[in-house]
Amino acid sequence: MAEAANSQPEKKAGIIILGNAGSGKSFLCNVLLGTDRFKSNFDPGAVTTETEHQRVKIHGKYLYIFNIPGLIDLNDDRIKQNKEEIEKAFKACPNSLVLYVWSHVGGRCQRDDVIAFKALYEAYKFPKDSLAFVVNNLDPIRPEGYDEKFMVTLKVALAPQTFPASDFVFIEKIEPNNPETQEKIKDARLTLMQLIIGHQIAHQTEYGKIDLESKEIKKIRDEFKEKQDALLQDQKALTTKMNEMKIILKKREEEANQRIEQLQTELAIREEKTNRHIDRLTAQLKDKETEMTMNLKERDERTNKQIQELKTKLQAKEEQRRKDLKDHEEKTNRQIDRLNRELKGKEAEMKMDFEKRQENTNRQIEKLNKMLAEKEAERKNDLRMHAANTNERIQQLQAQLAEKRSRHTDTDSSDTDTSSSDTDTSSSDTDTSSSDTDTSSSDTDTSSSEDERSHATTRRKTPEADSLLKVLGDNLVSVTIPLAKKLFIG
Repeated sequence: MAEAANSQPEKKAGIIILGNAGSGKSFLCNVLLGTDRFKSNFDPGAVTTETEHQRVKIHGKYLYIFNIPGLIDLNDDRIKQNKEEIEKAFKACPNSLVLYVWSHVGGRCQRDDVIAFKALYEAYKFPKDSLAFVVNNLDPIRPEGYDEKFMVTLKVALAPQTFPASDFVFIEKIEPNNPETQEKIKDARLTLMQLIIGHQIAHQTEYGKIDLESKEIKKIRDEFKEKQDALLQDQKALTTKMNEMKIILKKREEEANQRIEQLQTELAIREEKTNRHIDRLTAQLKDKETEMTMNLKERDERTNKQIQELKTKLQAKEEQRRKDLKDHEEKTNRQIDRLNRELKGKEAEMKMDFEKRQENTNRQIEKLNKMLAEKEAERKNDLRMHAANTNERIQQLQAQLAEKRSRHTDTDSSDTDTSSSDTDTSSSDTDTSSSDTDTSSSDTDTSSSEDERSHATTRRKTPEADSLLKVLGDNLVSVTIPLAKKLFIG
């Protein structure tokens, strides 16, 4: 709840407790903290001589509580030191709430407390709602109206400044060894908390130095005693005046009571009239309610009848819609069936056309295949005939060549002439053979090569025979190559 603070707080919110020595400031600080942090025993050494502060959480906020020495003391040195401690506290925590503690002797307000407060107020002029008063260490058994009289006394002593009663709380004396001590401390703490919560933290400004010295205190005390004696005389006169006022007030109270009785009688009459008027209005209201109920019932019946008619119409429309939907569905199904039949007919017709076309195509393919086979057979037959004619012609040419060679062996000159004529003949025969027959180049080349191998020795001896063979080979190539091309292309 409370937390010690060893260093000076910087511009923190706090509560500065002021008052003279022996007023119980340290005790009130301990009550707020909920623990004994400040020395407050009953002995001369317990008087606070230096500013102390501790941190406490009140209503969700952390505040620093400053316990400051009393202002008025035995000599000027102590008073000067106390003033410095007070100024030090306000500089350390200018945003603060000030609690001033009043002491008493025999129930009477102390002159030194008034003198100290006035000096402090002149120096700081505490803002409104940031100043509160605690009257401490009161006898639990005190005369009735004591608290009010104490505030009246302070009001006169502090004039022209005025402070409302809500700025004051009264704390009773708490005996240390009493069984009810803890409960009383809790009550005192709750009272102080409520006082603090009801006021505001404000910035305390120093408008001047605290102007108070020991030589002036005696003079101020005498002036205060004179004011206090005058106040006592005024209180006696006030008491007499109050007694007179009580008699007047009693008389006025009797008259007020009579007036109250008269007003009560008039009120009873008016109340009776009002009740009758209320009864009449209640009866009218019931009639209206009955009429409205009947009207509402008739409207409900008409509404229900209309709803029933609408339901009947809706059912008829629904049935008609279902019938139309069914007819449409049947018509659609018939159309679908007809289209399906037409589609099947078209498919069958297309299938038949396709089969016919396929048969015609197959017949044409067979016919073409047959024609190709006949052409192939005819071509092969022609090739065989040409090959036979070619071979026969080659044999004839070979025979003629052999005959020419035999002739050549007898006479060189005659052989030469004869060989030339044979060559011409062979060339013409070869040309005739190429125009009449188509043979394969491979067969002709094979025959020519065999002939050349059989008469290799003779060709070397007869240049005329070599030229004749060359002409014969060229003629055979010119005949067989076109035949082979036709055969492969076909």
